[in-house]
Amino acid sequence: MRAEIRVLEPDIVAISESWADDRIRDKELHIEGYVIFRKDRKLQIKGGGVIIYVKDNLTVSEIIMENDFPEQVWCKLKYEGYRELLIGVCYRAPNKGVYGYGAHKQIRLMTEEVNNRDFVLLGDFNYTGIDWINNCCDSGASIESKLFLNTVNKCFLTQHIKCLTTDKSVQYLIISKDPDLVYNVQVLRNFEKSRLVFFAKYCHIYCHLLKPPCPCPYDINFYLFIFFVFSYGCAKIKL
Repeated sequence: MRAEIRVLEPDIVAISESWADDRIRDKELHIEGYVIFRKDRKLQIKGGGVIIYVKDNLTVSEIIMENDFPEQVWCKLKYEGYRELLIGVCYRAPNKGVYGYGAHKQIRLMTEEVNNRDFVLLGDFNYTGIDWINNCCDSGASIESKLFLNTVNKCFLTQHIKCLTTDKSVQYLIISKDPDLVYNVQVLRNFEKSRLVFFAKYCHIYCHLLKPPCPCPYDINFYLFIFFVFSYGCAKIKL
């Protein structure tokens, strides 16, 4: 991953399924030129965890949300002196044995909490049966997929990834309040395995983020790295 970052030079790296825990120190996860914000899985169950890396020349700070969704991390990026953008990454385990049925409600509350802010939320939500092109659920969608889509629609949010991120569905999402905040999302390339300790396919998703009005936009390359059994995503946004 460090080699990938040296080539791409992103300003922000968001990782879902870091597999980190309290036995791994920040020093071991350190990437030169970046500050790290992390939330590890606290259970004695392998997997999960989320990380955000931010270039150390950016004005950024971690923020703690009021909701109690377990695997989320957020930071606040300041730009143009006074503007703020919340950037979050989350992971919802598809196995209800990890956090139980209540995690569905928690992730909806998390989404609602940031609804009145400028934000970009990225991650592996693991909701199947949602047609994000037509913004509706398939006939076989679960009630939880339907409730999550209802939350997105009720809050007038936009989900920007339309291409399949698994064989049959879009489970890795980029969500924002402003529909024009993220644009030009596209798959760049695929790899056979990650550079982590486990094998994975991963795809790079590329997008720009633009927040008008801004006469001289500050360029920021935003890469979303989703490490999962089958996929690894990467997004790029521009302010």
